[in-house]
Amino acid sequence: MFGTMAENCASSLTRGMRVVVWGRLHHERWEKDGVKRSGYKLFVDDIAPALSRASATGERNADAPEWA
Repeated sequence: MFGTMAENCASSLTRGMRVVVWGRLHHERWEKDGVKRSGYKLFVDDIAPALSRASATGERNADAPEWA
């Protein structure tokens, strides 16, 4: 992850925070020094905090509908 997305993550997320990542997983195979190897690369399209286990803090907007 590079550029603006990396900067936004650095300023918005903290170590250990659970996140949700959208992107493409790419499997690679190669040979190094006669040994076959493989690995994965994740090309990230978007990333966000995982709210399912987060504790929300902040103030609720009085004008916001209850169902939002």
